[in-house]
Amino acid sequence: MAAPGVAACRSQLKPLAPGAQALRGALVLLGRRGLRQPVLRVVGGEARGERPAEVPRAERRPSARLSAEQEAVLGAVRSGKSVFFTGCAGTGKSFLLKKIVGSLPPKSTYATASTGVAACHIGGTTLHAFAGIGSGKAPLEQCIQLAERPGVRQHWLACQHLIIDEISMVDGKFFDKLEAVSRQLQ
Repeated sequence: MAAPGVAACRSQLKPLAPGAQALRGALVLLGRRGLRQPVLRVVGGEARGERPAEVPRAERRPSARLSAEQEAVLGAVRSGKSVFFTGCAGTGKSFLLKKIVGSLPPKSTYATASTGVAACHIGGTTLHAFAGIGSGKAPLEQCIQLAERPGVRQHWLACQHLIIDEISMVDGKFFDKLEAVSRQLQ
């Protein structure tokens, strides 16, 4: 006997389009190829000799295209300009940010965010971890010494594109220290 909700769900199913095939026992996985490209995989039908289908996420959703305004921001970034973009919730800021990160050279691009959750969302690290100066509350000289450690200094010197998500959450004094540290290390 099926659960009461199952019968209600089955009654809402639409019939297949002519020529379409149903996959019984198919498994749908949403994952990522590396850190860059979200992918939807449909696994099933192997008994009939079918191969699993991989559909890039951008091809599944027609809304996954950049707007003219987003294209302009991406073009400005690609041309080497410093860019600040903002917008209301749900306007595609994170989507655009991921496109920007994906379009820049990975060895010289560092995607950071003010919080760990925001950093995970963009596939980056926290700004504090990148900077290597801890909380930044130490005197400037001590922050510079912390940033001059070999691994940290390499990040600073290799960085050509520093992306900071949720920058409004970064304390102004910390940002000023970052600027002073970066000038000293260059």
